[in-house]
Amino acid sequence: MVASMTEKNKLEFQPQHTTMEGGEMDWKKTLMIGSFAAGAILFLTGRRPAGLAVAGIGVATFAAEHPEKFEELWHRMPEYIEKGSKFVDMASTFLERMGQERGGYRNMPVAGGNRF
Repeated sequence: MVASMTEKNKLEFQPQHTTMEGGEMDWKKTLMIGSFAAGAILFLTGRRPAGLAVAGIGVATFAAEHPEKFEELWHRMPEYIEKGSKFVDMASTFLERMGQERGGYRNMPVAGGNRF
């Protein structure tokens, strides 16, 4: 907020707009990005229901702000799911190979100590 004096000697506060590369920073965009990030963090830390709920807020905001982009994303969802499942398959194959070669990735020595 920026304070300024008017002709009547009254102190008024005017909001100072935060700009990002010449454009104004939109609160809806901030809400979308923040909720997606918070949802991902919650999901990865094991709080899956809370993570999905918070990410859902971002999805709802995105759908309300950009309905045409959301519709395109919705129609391409099967393609994204297929790519995601291929990635998960590759990761599980990698972990399986590590388990076969070294007796398990969980038994790898930790720097500065043992497992127990």
